[in-house]
Amino acid sequence: MLFRWVAGGKPNPYIQCFTSKGPIYVVDNHGGFWAAIADLKTAGYPYKNAVGRCILSGGNWTNAEHESPLDVIMAEIGEEFNDKRVSSSLAYNTGPFGEYFKIGEQRAHGHEKMGTVRIHDTIFVSEIEMDVIFESLGIPKELQNPKGVEEYLNRISPESARRVFSYAELTDGKISGVPFAWGDGVEFVDATEHVFGFRPRLETQEDGMTVIKLSTSPVTPYASRQDLLDITAKNPLKKKLADGDALQSSTK
Repeated sequence: MLFRWVAGGKPNPYIQCFTSKGPIYVVDNHGGFWAAIADLKTAGYPYKNAVGRCILSGGNWTNAEHESPLDVIMAEIGEEFNDKRVSSSLAYNTGPFGEYFKIGEQRAHGHEKMGTVRIHDTIFVSEIEMDVIFESLGIPKELQNPKGVEEYLNRISPESARRVFSYAELTDGKISGVPFAWGDGVEFVDATEHVFGFRPRLETQEDGMTVIKLSTSPVTPYASRQDLLDITAKNPLKKKLADGDALQSSTK
C-alpha cells in the first residue's frame, strides 16, 4: 500500500533508484564512538540544494552482477577509498541496519530538470578503528583528532569530499542548519542511536523531503523485490520501463 500511495497520480511516478549507503564510524580501542564520516557535496553537484551539505557514503545499484544491497556497498567501499588497508577494514566491519523510502520534491533537492524524486535506501553501518586510520594515512600525533582525520581523508578519497563529525559536535547542539541532504540525517541519527546509544542533536527536517522507515530486510536480494522492481525506473535487471507500464497496475 505504501508504494501504491506514493506512486499514484503524481508526475515522474517511478522509484528512481535503489541505493546502498550508510555512516562510517571511527571507533576507539574499546569500540566506543570516536567520530563519524560522511560525504560532503561540493559545487557542480546538480542537486544544488545539497551543495555544502552531507550525504551518507555509498552509491546506486547500477550493476546487474550486484545481486543484493550488500554487494553494492562493498563495491562502493572499494571505489571510494584508495587506501587498501582502510577499504579492507571497512569492508570487514560493515553490517546491515535498515531500509528507508524517501520522497524528495524539487524544492528539497533543487535540480532544475527533475521533479519529485523517489529513492529506496538500504542502510549499512561501517566501523574502523582510529589507530587503523592514523597508521594507514600516516597522520602525525598532533593531528590525530577528527579534523586531522578529515584533512587526510580528503587526500585519499577520489569519489567525494569528506566531513568528519566529532562526538562533541554531535552532542552539543551547535551545528547550524540541516547538515545532511536527501533525508540522510534521519538515517544517520537513527543508526547512531541504534549502534552507540546516543541520539545526535542535529536538525533533520527538510522542506519537501519525506523519509519513511521500512520494515523490510536489508539483505533481501534484488531479484526477490519484484513488486518494487516493477515500478523502478533504473532497474539493472530489466530495460527501463516504458511510460505508464506497471504504474497503472501498481496503483489500482
